Amino acid sequence: MWFLFAFITFITWGVADLFYKKGANPSDKYSHLKTVIAVGVVMGLYALVYMIVEGIEFNPMSMVTYLPVSLMYIISMVLGYVGLRYIALSLSSPIQNSSGAIVTILCFFILGETVDIYQAAAIAAIVIGITSLSFFEGRRERKLAAAEGEDKKYRTGLVALIFPFLYCIIDSLGTLFDAFWLDTEVNFLDKLGIDKTSSFFDMFGFNKSAPILSEDEATLAYMFTFAICALLIFVYFLIFKREELKTVPNASRFGAAAFETAGQIFYVFAMSGDAIVAAPVVSSYCLVSVILSRIFLKEKLTVAQYISIGVALAGIAVLGIYDA
Repeated sequence: MWFLFAFITFITWGVADLFYKKGANPSDKYSHLKTVIAVGVVMGLYALVYMIVEGIEFNPMSMVTYLPVSLMYIISMVLGYVGLRYIALSLSSPIQNSSGAIVTILCFFILGETVDIYQAAAIAAIVIGITSLSFFEGRRERKLAAAEGEDKKYRTGLVALIFPFLYCIIDSLGTLFDAFWLDTEVNFLDKLGIDKTSSFFDMFGFNKSAPILSEDEATLAYMFTFAICALLIFVYFLIFKREELKTVPNASRFGAAAFETAGQIFYVFAMSGDAIVAAPVVSSYCLVSVILSRIFLKEKLTVAQYISIGVALAGIAVLGIYDA
């Protein structure tokens, strides 16, 4: 089932990216923080309702246990929100989602996870498709800038590239940590040879023979942590920037939050399955983002970019067929 969960995440996060871009306001220096509030509200409400309906006894210490993972994701997302104020979605999304390739390499060398020749070829196609998509978009942007002159907008674009690259690195660490925390066979402390029988690890609820957290615990821990971050930003605005709260309500921001939350629900199940191949599939949601940005935001694509998208989608299809 890992592929189904990964594919659903692939679609929902791709749609979320479109809404993120539509909700980003280049002239508003607090735009990214307002997006965090929107996402935190939706995630917090969903987590609360899910916990009550399913009758889950959630231990708040799970948020502490999962905090390294949550922080990596939240920090990377905030950086992504900042970048969307300055850079085209068709360029930022492929750069950000190159994290899937990095995670695959990390899973191979650090976790010792393996793939067969067919999976390796499919992953390679996904990686080639995503990286070439980013390359062709960058080249096109440089040509446009050269034709129009190196104005302030282009220089801002160069600086803005820092944000998707930082997102890529930090998100890779978050995904790797998820593979550690949600491993269904042996978790990361075992792989590092660390003894978990001490009272220190008992205090945080580590179990020697099981994953550190279940999928439900990880989902709730992440969503409640995001909600707390949103609450802290809301309080900051309420005390120091009360006027900014008037522009927090934004249909695009909350649309992004809804699809982001939907993707997160399935993401942890995908990562608890076969992380080394799930990661590049999930991270390829930029393909959906790029296609939607072409349709709704009128961001033009070249023939080379369409070919890159086709190569990556072919790799995803092979993984799905092979898994079935």
